[in-house]
Amino acid sequence: MTIEEPSKSSESVVFTHEVPRRNCFVRQRYVLAALGFMGYFLIGCLRNCINVTVLSMVRWNNTENNVTDAGAAVPAYQCCWSSWAPPLERSILNSIALSGVPFGIGFVYPFAGYVSETLGWEAVFYILGGVTIGWSVVWIIIVSDSPRTNRCITAAEVAYIENSIGFTLKDMQSQNVPWGAIMKSRSVWAIFVAHFCDNWSGYTFNAILPTFMSKIFNFNVFKSGAVMTAPYIAQFGVSILAGYITDAARKRKWISTSAARKVNTIIALSFLNIFMITACYCATDSTTAVVLFGVGVALRGCIFSAHLSSLVDIAPMYSGVIFGISNTISSIPGFLGPLTAGLVITDKTSISQWQTMFWINGAFGFFGSIFFFFFGSGVERNWAKMKVSEEETEIKLKQKSAHSDDEC
Repeated sequence: MTIEEPSKSSESVVFTHEVPRRNCFVRQRYVLAALGFMGYFLIGCLRNCINVTVLSMVRWNNTENNVTDAGAAVPAYQCCWSSWAPPLERSILNSIALSGVPFGIGFVYPFAGYVSETLGWEAVFYILGGVTIGWSVVWIIIVSDSPRTNRCITAAEVAYIENSIGFTLKDMQSQNVPWGAIMKSRSVWAIFVAHFCDNWSGYTFNAILPTFMSKIFNFNVFKSGAVMTAPYIAQFGVSILAGYITDAARKRKWISTSAARKVNTIIALSFLNIFMITACYCATDSTTAVVLFGVGVALRGCIFSAHLSSLVDIAPMYSGVIFGISNTISSIPGFLGPLTAGLVITDKTSISQWQTMFWINGAFGFFGSIFFFFFGSGVERNWAKMKVSEEETEIKLKQKSAHSDDEC
């Protein structure tokens, strides 16, 4: 039975006395998603601004820089959904937050191109760094570890979230991480592989596309950045739409969670690369190539309702741990992909070398989607379920019976 959100406060919720309470009628899980969106937006900007500024750097320094990736913030934020995201809202909440990445990429390319041309490439980093510091202050003030310790949340929302999830932050802290089970799980490795392959395709493509536009179509720095705007803004829209449709279909039982994650993964990884490979064979027609690039990039928005949401499905209490491992592994393409591109593309005006690189990217994308199709899952694993003693179980049953009037 689907748990509906109570329309009024639940007396079963006892707030921490040390936390000052404020009246706020905005659902705080969506506030968390909105702040996550802004955080991921800045991550997208900071990760990818160098892909444009490097074109200005080489003009002055005559050197090439490899693109690297950092992203500790990503698993830290992903862990929040363990205690904040109701199961049937995971796709949309995760998509709202993570859609900040493509929105940031779509913004930063023309922004970095314009600022590099007018103020110099150094100004790009000063501006983005200053905004990021400001966001960090807001995050520290507003965000809490769990719904129960939030300053602005209503008792009704706390009851809804905790009843939906089935455990609290305190329950999570009482559990030992099942390291052996995690590392032996096929579902976990399916996430690792899909995440690695997706990042190889995505990071490498983001890193090399401005140079491709510059060397093959003779676009200048600003135009190379401007061309990237529409596809990533479209990806932002697709990610929100995919999250909404996925959760709506799951609620109506039109599709299982496992099937939904697999379909989204296939669309995001395979279709992206199909359009990318096709586009690089249209080097004589820049308009067609740009349109194909745009469609492929937009469809990658489905990734946030795919394997990146699956980790909360299969192990909600350990999603932060799993994502931390996965993000570490999938950060390797952040430097290895551009390095490979540098080895493959020795002549940046050679379309055949670019085509070879896009086929390499495609191989990773196709392999990742196939692997996840066979081994991925959206069902909570037995090893990930909360372990409670018989005494604790009896106490919980008594508490549940005493507050049955508050439940939906």
